[in-house]
Amino acid sequence: MTAQIQVHVPFPTGPFTAVFTLFTAAVDYWPRFTDMMGAILRTVSFADPLEELPDDAGSGNVSV
Repeated sequence: MTAQIQVHVPFPTGPFTAVFTLFTAAVDYWPRFTDMMGAILRTVSFADPLEELPDDAGSGNVSV
């Protein structure tokens, strides 16, 4: 016996889809795998992480 989950996440900018697939024969752990897949999917973002940083973040400069 096996189990599979596949989630299609459409790109907001065009005709593309990110596909996340998990396939396992370890069905006893299925609740854990679905929790893990949910956690991974919650991290999906199409925003540019550099655009989300404050102006001086990552520059090593500390404002006082």
